[in-house]
Amino acid sequence: MACTSLAAAASELNDKNIVGVWFGARQQRATKTETQEICHFKADGSFSISFRRIKDGQLLEEQNESGRWELNGNVKTMVTTHINGKQLDTSKYIIEKYVMIEVTDSDMRYEHMKSGAKFRLTRVQEGFKFP
Repeated sequence: MACTSLAAAASELNDKNIVGVWFGARQQRATKTETQEICHFKADGSFSISFRRIKDGQLLEEQNESGRWELNGNVKTMVTTHINGKQLDTSKYIIEKYVMIEVTDSDMRYEHMKSGAKFRLTRVQEGFKFP
């Protein structure tokens, strides 16, 4: 897979760049917690994400989400249809849009369109577990 920078060539970004398993961790300064996530983006347009929140080395919360994703230009749309294995009522589906900033063989950076929150994930091997 070739390295693709959206700043250089947004038209080269495609689903194949995103398909795979990704890991991210970010510090939440206000709550002094760390949020970790493992994301599986599949070629059939489905996704699953496992989140966990940690404070002082203690697990505070875990959540699993799944649903559908698609890429249109440099905008990734995710529709969460299940949380912790329970299907949401269609009126409660969570629809989120992200601007893809950069995707390479090893990194994915994107920004939540509504909140402006920025994310960076690192590609990991299938079967990766939380550290």
